[in-house]
Amino acid sequence: MSDPLEPFPDLVDVIAVGLEADFPELASHDVGGETVYRVGTEFPPEGPLLGERFVRVGGLGAPETLITTRPMIDLDVFAGSRHEVVDLAGRIHQWMVRYPRRVRYGARFVVLDTVRVSMSPQVVDWRDDRVRRVYSSYQISARR
Repeated sequence: MSDPLEPFPDLVDVIAVGLEADFPELASHDVGGETVYRVGTEFPPEGPLLGERFVRVGGLGAPETLITTRPMIDLDVFAGSRHEVVDLAGRIHQWMVRYPRRVRYGARFVVLDTVRVSMSPQVVDWRDDRVRRVYSSYQISARR
């Protein structure tokens, strides 16, 4: 009997960690003793703040083989103006499609082998007209 394989890394979390590491404007920081996050897998309880940048990384289950997983990754990019959100979403899109990409995840690196664009960045409505949002979706292939 062979040893069990380690589980696939949580690629939603891997993308969130990679974005925070590679985009200085998305790094978490302290304000008045509280940590403010600019990237997350959930929306802040109060929603994206007016004029603040925020990226929500979400995902759906993935087809897998013994070696490869291929989840769908959704990105919601928020900012205070259309110009700012389109610029940030465009730079994130370029980051996503430049592969293979190595992302430091804890004590290891995760290699994103391929990235297929399911939906390129599109400006979409948000429940507050003062917040701008861009949505995009990707299928990522990564190995154990």
